[in-house]
Amino acid sequence: MNIVNNMKLSVAAFALAAALPAAAQQPAAQAAVGPGTIVKDDKGAEVGTVARVEGETYIIKTDKHEVPIARASVTPHEGALLFGMTRDQLNAAVEQQLAKKDAAITTGATVLGSAGTPAGTIDAVDPEFVTLKLPSGKAVRLPRTALALGQSGLVTGATAEQLEAAAASAGTQ
Repeated sequence: MNIVNNMKLSVAAFALAAALPAAAQQPAAQAAVGPGTIVKDDKGAEVGTVARVEGETYIIKTDKHEVPIARASVTPHEGALLFGMTRDQLNAAVEQQLAKKDAAITTGATVLGSAGTPAGTIDAVDPEFVTLKLPSGKAVRLPRTALALGQSGLVTGATAEQLEAAAASAGTQ
């Protein structure tokens, strides 16, 4: 019985020792990731390349889109990043989200600011811009790309206060 337990302990210690160098190398591999790093799926096919790094997010450029991907969603491997979706799957997911966002951009829809509070209501829509009526009654025109579809509906990266300030400064020019 002692021999079996010692053997298990030896195998476990060996496995741990073998894993330590790989674990120690992973942060270095992660740190080396930058623009141009190739992103591959689990079968080795190219998904895209890293266009830029923004904090804990990689912006991955596929053949169709630039997609923000959390660093935790990829694994560094042999100079590339491994990702759990194929290029076609990632493109399809982005296109599905864009279609949902476009469907939500309608006159009367509420847009939340970055703080999660209502920033205004969509007053007018055209192919490139959205006019947002603010709580003060002023209006601000935003590119459609300034809106995203969040869990609670349409959101923008600015706070309601920032939009009010932008509308006020636009009115004084």
